[in-house]
Amino acid sequence: MKTRINKMSGGKISEVITNLIKRLNTNDVTLTEIKIDFFNNVIPHITIEELKGLAAALKNNTKLKTLDISNNNIGYKGAEALASALENNSSLTKLDIFNNDIGVKGAEALAKALAKNKSLQLTTLDISENKISDAGATALAKVLETNKTLTTLNIGTNNIGDAGTIAIASALKKNEGNNLTTLNIGSNNIGAAGATVLAKVLETNKTLTSLDLSINLISDAGASALAEALKVNSTLNTLKINNNSINFQGVINILESLNKDRNTVSKLEELNIKFNNFDGTQIDYLEKLKTLTKLTKFETGYDY
Repeated sequence: MKTRINKMSGGKISEVITNLIKRLNTNDVTLTEIKIDFFNNVIPHITIEELKGLAAALKNNTKLKTLDISNNNIGYKGAEALASALENNSSLTKLDIFNNDIGVKGAEALAKALAKNKSLQLTTLDISENKISDAGATALAKVLETNKTLTTLNIGTNNIGDAGTIAIASALKKNEGNNLTTLNIGSNNIGAAGATVLAKVLETNKTLTSLDLSINLISDAGASALAEALKVNSTLNTLKINNNSINFQGVINILESLNKDRNTVSKLEELNIKFNNFDGTQIDYLEKLKTLTKLTKFETGYDY
């Protein structure tokens, strides 16, 4: 059963959360999902003390599968409280802490907990829009070096840059037993250097099916590196590289690498190249190249 708390919830928020803590402490079998989401509110609607109570209850709870506390401005102290729970909990499979301003310290606390708890079966982690920077990404990368449960990681909009991207990519390369299928690192100020290292990993990676690199700065150099990787990658199904300062020739390189007469291994079906450096007069040529690929969804920003 899903319990959702937001500003439309009846009663006092503190009373609702107190009741949730009681249900977690008694291992209520009907409580498998909690969503506490206060979008567009700058003050936290779950206090640090309430979050600590929730975290304490989570330590020994074995029924809760999903916890979503997006948009609560919990800060690094809130992340540290959650980390204390993650060191012991073994039931959570999905954790969403989108837009909580946890920063580097919060990311490091969570990474430490995830590394310590070998029993946790977390498959989905959304830590996007949290100002963790390259240092926070590097801490999480250490977890990825050995983790075998995560299948979905959203680390978008964190300004991780090339350094953070390289750390994540290197971890995926090191951990051949990883099961990550979906990676979102969009809007992170990633340049050609980060994209090139990530592309090199794609050449041998056998798990990723979806990669979101949108709203970065990979340019033609990054696109060319990705084109080379796509010639040999046999698992990626979806690639988003929209808003990346890629010129017309860079997009051509991507599409030519997917030519089905020359590339028989590619599984790529969806490609988003919107808002790069080409115009409507060049779309016909790109569409012609697309017909020579296996793409079923091709987003150019000039869709008919």
